[in-house]
Amino acid sequence: MALAPVVGLEVKVVQRHRGEACSVSTGLISCQLALTGSPDACRNPAMTIFFTADTHFSHASIIGFCDRPFRDTQDMDEALIANWNRRVGPDDTVFHLGDFCWRKGNGRSLLAHLRGRKHLILGNHDSKEIAEADDWESVGHYQMIRREPGVHPDLVLFHYPIEEWDNARHGAVHLHGHVHARLPPTRQRLDVGVDCWSFAPVSLEEVLAVAEVLPVHTIADRLA
Repeated sequence: MALAPVVGLEVKVVQRHRGEACSVSTGLISCQLALTGSPDACRNPAMTIFFTADTHFSHASIIGFCDRPFRDTQDMDEALIANWNRRVGPDDTVFHLGDFCWRKGNGRSLLAHLRGRKHLILGNHDSKEIAEADDWESVGHYQMIRREPGVHPDLVLFHYPIEEWDNARHGAVHLHGHVHARLPPTRQRLDVGVDCWSFAPVSLEEVLAVAEVLPVHTIADRLA
């Protein structure tokens, strides 16, 4: 399913069940959003705000848990860094929505290899050491990004998916991680974790383009 506003990308809605991905013909019910094609083909100079989550750098168990296509943690870390830096420019902004690395990993040195102005929304695996790294522009548990009223939806950033959030009834979009593509997305709640987006950050434009073809979030719809 091609979306014209996103140049060079084909967005597919797929369902993941016990480690196996399969296409969903309706394109509406899904547990994973995946980008096809090489991340370096997706770079667009106009896209300056990116989101990601659940990189789990240096976490060996996550490879099996999420059926990631990597031989080992070195292979995974190198691929995540390469994918990130192909998409993100030095002056771009990246919001990482938690679980940056395994607690026993070398998170600070890995973080220093990633391009962009980086902000961390803390997840349950983020240690004090990684939270206090100098490379973060900001660190917090929750963030709301106010945008132009009536023109662009506000954004609510939190590591965990929640059912109701500030301004949801007025179209605010909640971006999260934590569930590793196991929760069906809606028009107003999407997983930006790397397991959903070909192990690379996703731009704001891409997230909103995918959201347009998803079903409404039922609780926000009932409260409208």
